[in-house]
Amino acid sequence: RYNQVVPDVARLAKKIREALESGYLRESRFQRLRSLARESHTLFREMPDVEQVAESQLADFGLIIEVIGWDEKKRRAHNKRYLSERLTLFAEFFDTVESHPMTESQRQACIVDEDNNLVLAGAGTGKTSTMIGRALFLISSRQCKPEQVLMLAFAKKAAEEMQQRFSTHM
Repeated sequence: RYNQVVPDVARLAKKIREALESGYLRESRFQRLRSLARESHTLFREMPDVEQVAESQLADFGLIIEVIGWDEKKRRAHNKRYLSERLTLFAEFFDTVESHPMTESQRQACIVDEDNNLVLAGAGTGKTSTMIGRALFLISSRQCKPEQVLMLAFAKKAAEEMQQRFSTHM
C-alpha cells in the first residue's frame, strides 16, 4: 500500500504548491486547495509505516497539514502579500498603461482576481481605464492571452472607445 500512497500524496502536494504559487488565491481555488489537502491527508494516514516516509514526503505532509489549517484570515494574508508584490512589480506598467497613472484603487482592481469582480464608480472616474488596465495586466502577467479577453460595454460609443484604447496597446 505504501508504494501506491506515496506517489498520490506527492502528486496532490505538487498541485497544492502550484495553486499557492499561481498568485491570487480566489475563494473557489482556496476551497479546492483545502479539498486537495484533506484528500492528501486521508491518503497519508493510510500509510502503514511512518518510518518508511522519506524527508521529502514529510515536507509534503507538513504542507498538507498547514493548508488544512488555513482559514479565511490566512487566505487574505496570502492575497495581501500577492497584491503588494504585484503592485511593486507592475508599478511602471500602471503608471504608463493609460494617459494618466492609475490610482491605487484602480491598480488593486486590476490585480484582484476573485471569481467575480465588480467595479462600481461614477461617471468620469476611470472605469474604462480600469477595464483596459485589467485586461492588459492579465495579458502582461501571462495570466491570459489577448484572444481570451472579452470586455463588454452597454453603449456603442463606449465599446468603440474601449476597442480603440485596447488596440493601441496590442
